Amino acid sequence: GGYIVIIPKGNVHRACAAYTFIFHDGESRNLFFCIKCRYIHSHCSQVGQLIVPEMNIVIKFIYAQYIPIDPEMPNSLICDLIFTADKMQLKGLFDKFWTIYTTSITVENFLHVWQLAEIFNQHETVNSVHKFILTNSKKISRSGKLPEISARKMESIIDNLSPNNLSDFIILLISWEKQKKVEGVLQNLIPKCHVREMSDSSLQNLLSNEVVKSAQIYSMLSTEVVTRWLTRKAQIQIFAFKLTPQKCEHQVFCLNKSERLSREEHVLDVENGETHEKFFAAVSGTGNVFYFQCLPNDSGIIAIERSTGEKYSQIGQVMSDDLVSHTSNFKEVFFRRTNTSYWCFNFDLKTWRLLEFIAIIDQILLKNLIDDCAWMILATEDGKYFFEIEDYEDQIKIVDIKTATCETRNKLPGNWNFVRCKNLGDISQKKLIFVDLFFHFNFLIYDIDYDCWSLIALPDIQHGLSICVSYDDDCLLVEKPQINAGIGKCNIYSLKTRKKVTEFISIEQEHDLDHDLVYFDASFKI
Repeated sequence: GGYIVIIPKGNVHRACAAYTFIFHDGESRNLFFCIKCRYIHSHCSQVGQLIVPEMNIVIKFIYAQYIPIDPEMPNSLICDLIFTADKMQLKGLFDKFWTIYTTSITVENFLHVWQLAEIFNQHETVNSVHKFILTNSKKISRSGKLPEISARKMESIIDNLSPNNLSDFIILLISWEKQKKVEGVLQNLIPKCHVREMSDSSLQNLLSNEVVKSAQIYSMLSTEVVTRWLTRKAQIQIFAFKLTPQKCEHQVFCLNKSERLSREEHVLDVENGETHEKFFAAVSGTGNVFYFQCLPNDSGIIAIERSTGEKYSQIGQVMSDDLVSHTSNFKEVFFRRTNTSYWCFNFDLKTWRLLEFIAIIDQILLKNLIDDCAWMILATEDGKYFFEIEDYEDQIKIVDIKTATCETRNKLPGNWNFVRCKNLGDISQKKLIFVDLFFHFNFLIYDIDYDCWSLIALPDIQHGLSICVSYDDDCLLVEKPQINAGIGKCNIYSLKTRKKVTEFISIEQEHDLDHDLVYFDASFKI
């Protein structure tokens, strides 16, 4: 039982006789081994030349179902045994060494394991290799082995993709195309990757990756973002207001439609002192238009709901030559009351409230937190308010009304003008946007969460911005209308992709730049 039998090719019968002579202790045992030898002989012609260690293991397995395993056994021997066991239909031997061979998939051996798994139709192992590649895509990209992967093999990975690892695979595809020096493959593979299932945040991170930015696929992914804007944000409406000395006119447009949805106008009661300098219109998050006008002698302010004609008055001083609000969200709009306070109107509750920006020092002295501020540019739900500083165009001020504290932030060098923003999201706006006064395609972005500034350029924007509409993790940039032959066209861009989303026709006739006021607002269509 402890002997090892070596059977050279072509000598199976002779070995069988020799083995019978040495071990013969009964007819049944001799017959059993003869059957085994005939089995070996019948399959030897399929296997070809076997090395001694390999044949040794095969004989032990056939005779005693014993598989000797040496921890130092080289991969080449294991690989040969796998092929031999497959050819000789020794399933137990194949399964044992296949498990050993594929236990540890590494950057060094994944290609060989992948090849063998496909040869022997080991689907579970193929899936394991795919998962290994997706998990270790960066290491594989640096290993120099990417060019050895065929396009067919790359395509086979797609079946194992999930929205969570899709970004890594696309980056791997781009690196693979560059290293393999092939062209046109990405255009065939990317549409099969189910990019539409990728989350907005994953898509945004993918677009910000430097590898993706330099690839042709960037435009394809940008198109996907634009498509999402037009489908998921199709209910966002843009309101174009034109205020003249006689009336307030507004037009409504939907993102996925170039034509005007509606056109309304409100005639000012000029005879009773209603002037366009003391008149303003704003839109709630659900599309309800409100008109705001000062009471006689600036003794208060009144909100008029356009759809019902209901009036909501607030008695108190209004400090402004022009009744203009520079900031609003889907819930509220703000107007300067005094040099220390603001009026705030809530669209949903249809009520007014007073915001005082005063700090008490030593329980006696009062400090005006906004005495140097020109206007409010953003109000967040956590009690922080952002202001432009009057005499320092290179700074903004952040006031925390809960702690009665304030601090300033210096802008990056340049001539920056704030762009009015309308936040339609459920969470507070995350960015402030400023445009270069002279080069309208340059933008300065302040990230509130990270407390940092950044510069971006949108070469297609040549005429400045009318408004920025913040929603989810993107921002719509509405370019100022350019009137040509009585037609005013507005282009809309996505800040995330820096690509044009859509356009619409706004003002249909020339307007008086000295007396008319044109501005924009936004809402959801309910």
